[in-house]
Amino acid sequence: ESLYPTDPLEPDELKSLGKKTAVWTVLVALIIALMLLFNMFTIMNIINLLTIFAVCIPVYYFVKILASNKIDKVERSRVLAYIPLFIASVLFWSIEEQGSVVLALFANEQTRLSLFGFNFPSSWFQSMNPLFIMLYVPFFAKLW
Repeated sequence: ESLYPTDPLEPDELKSLGKKTAVWTVLVALIIALMLLFNMFTIMNIINLLTIFAVCIPVYYFVKILASNKIDKVERSRVLAYIPLFIASVLFWSIEEQGSVVLALFANEQTRLSLFGFNFPSSWFQSMNPLFIMLYVPFFAKLW
């Protein structure tokens, strides 16, 4: 029962989805072509374009879900409760993914790289998190 959607797309909805996908694909290709034509195809402009998509697409889907007449009041309240969790998740992973670069710079410039006469490279700091995860897994598995 749970393997199949409770409200599958009708053939006309599926056809409409195909058309919308084609339109968006052409639109993105057109934006990229214009960027190339006007010599604006730079890494910063690509990042800006991806950022715009990354913000607009979730907002669009949340509005679409909340405005839908297919969901009831309880489901709508659950979607509303999910929005702060979604935002928190985005913020967490945005910070988490920058950790490796920030840690490498900090380790290289701000730490003492010798301990009891043993010198080690700053790149070893990148291995600390996985090392401690492996060391603590048995302990937390036992607690579980």
